Amino acid sequence: MRFVSGRINEVEKHFVKAHLTGCSICQTKVRAMRNAMIELSAQFGVKQPNVAGKAFGARAQVIPLRWLQRMSDSLQRLWRPPVWGFTVAAVAMLVAVALVSPGNRARMAGLFSRKQPEVAQPGLGNERRAVQLALASPLNEVLRSDLLVTMLGGQPIELYCPLRSTKSLTPPIVWKPEGSKNYDISIRDQLDEKALPLAAKALRPPVEFAKVKGWEGAALKAGGLYKLRLSEQGNPLSTSEYDFTVRQGGKKQNPAASPKERIDRARRLLTEGEPCFGDALAELLSLRPEEAGDESVLRMKLVAFGRLGLKEDYDQTVAALRKLVR
Repeated sequence: MRFVSGRINEVEKHFVKAHLTGCSICQTKVRAMRNAMIELSAQFGVKQPNVAGKAFGARAQVIPLRWLQRMSDSLQRLWRPPVWGFTVAAVAMLVAVALVSPGNRARMAGLFSRKQPEVAQPGLGNERRAVQLALASPLNEVLRSDLLVTMLGGQPIELYCPLRSTKSLTPPIVWKPEGSKNYDISIRDQLDEKALPLAAKALRPPVEFAKVKGWEGAALKAGGLYKLRLSEQGNPLSTSEYDFTVRQGGKKQNPAASPKERIDRARRLLTEGEPCFGDALAELLSLRPEEAGDESVLRMKLVAFGRLGLKEDYDQTVAALRKLVR
């Protein structure tokens, strides 16, 4: 929805466009959302913003487009329809808006605002506010907050790092394994078709990039866009694919030498500049159980799991924090 409405930064836009070129399902979703936004705007005479999100036009005060966007976002969080359902969702949204009388619009806007807290939406400003809330607010307030970003769809294998983006040219690779199974990995450069993919077999998480056989001396490129493919050995149906970017200024980084260094590094990854949730999780998930149960560690895990849309892990972390309150 943020891509359709122009509420997306350049790195995210590059990532989404690259994904859309090869995903007909998401292309269908984008078309349905765009058509819904056009119809909603026409219903109230509101001009669409351009990609940069400039002025909405002279009649924007009739019903702000941001309210329509918030309404659409809220419906997406409450209901995850199949691909064909996006057309039905768009029609239902048009009918709902058409039935709202002018006197009730402000009340409805407030309703959606309460159901969809601003911090629950993805976006750089909200990510920083979410981190600040999770790390600095009283624990009871943190537990009352909605830090979870609901994601559409999912993969058979849950990846933690590198997820969405990484600050490392040699990122640790961490995922949720099942039992004692081994996994195959490949990483392909999406911006250089001539580059050979990095591939390895029979691995278990966590994987230290520089120690993978055949990857010695290899590194990703700052500003690059990559596709990571992960699958259980002998089970092609488990294949999971994740696109991620390497941030500008990324550098090689040696593994932390101690638990304290891992925790300090995770905190810096969350608080310095744009938060890097996947990299932070790689540090936090390597801690021993006695260190992982510390409140400060659980707070960092909570915001990382929440902003990455990892609901099961988020719920488990909430439960662990609630025990500290009792």
